[in-house]
Order: sequence, then structure tokens, then C-alpha cells
Amino acid sequence: MSLCPDQAREILSYDRDTGELRWNVKPSKRLAAGTRAGKRNSRGYIVVKYRGAYYQAHRIIWLIVHGQTPEMIDHVNGNPWDNRLCNLRAATPRENQRNRRRNKTSTSGIKGVRWDPRSKAWVARIRDGQRNLVLGRFKDISSAASAYAMAAKKIFGEFARTE
Repeated sequence: MSLCPDQAREILSYDRDTGELRWNVKPSKRLAAGTRAGKRNSRGYIVVKYRGAYYQAHRIIWLIVHGQTPEMIDHVNGNPWDNRLCNLRAATPRENQRNRRRNKTSTSGIKGVRWDPRSKAWVARIRDGQRNLVLGRFKDISSAASAYAMAAKKIFGEFARTE
């Protein structure tokens, strides 16, 4: 089952300032109308259970506001529970990936930058589609980070994330 825009607007209300959904109806025996809808799942996203099905809150919000949902919805600041409309934007899967945070296994702590023990230099790299581009080797980490940030802004545009 999927929600249509009118049904979503009938059962839920959306606060643009806080990004919260609230029930307009009594959804279960334990919850009253007016209570906050949804809870965080294991990946940090807010999910809403309605009639046995789970829906991602950001997709419901987009449906309520815009009347349809795009293929993907990107959280601009990377925070999956920040569902304010100013933090949500339609995206392609590739754009959504471009806005990812740095890998947790990053040894440099900076997205796109790693230490190369062979050359004893910091290497800045970026992935553009199927190509891995080496942006250069640098003596200091800040120069490598700057090279990545400039390339990300040029290649990824508004979806560039440098942290």
C-alpha cells in the first residue's frame, strides 16, 4: 500500500519550522491525535508506521508539500532526522551519493584525502562517475583538502560535501 497526497494530508500534519509530522487522526490504541508521528530507525531516518506499513517521514513530507515524490530525496546537511523542508531536495541516486559524508574508515579525517606512505605525501582524489581522478600529491594535508573541496564544488555543484 502506498499513500496518496490527499490521504497523507488527511492523516498527518507537517510543521515546516521543526520538520515534525503529527497525527491528525488516532492511529492506534496507544497514540492520540496530535502526537508526534514516527521514530528513528537503525539508520537514523524517521519512519512512520500506518496500517501495518512503514513510510520514511521525508518521503511523506515531500508528498504532503509537493503532491508527489521524486526518485530520491536528499538531506542537504546529511542529517537524516532533520526533515525541515529547507533541508530536503529532490535528487538522483548519483547526486545523493555525492552528498555523502566522509568514510568512517578515513585515516586522514578529511573526505577525498589519504596518506600515501610510498610517496610520503597526502593524495587528493575524487570520483567522477566511473573515473577516479587523482587531484595531486601534497606535502600538507590542508592543501590536499583544498584541492578536493575545489574539485568537488566544480564537479558536484550544490551536492558537494567536503567534510
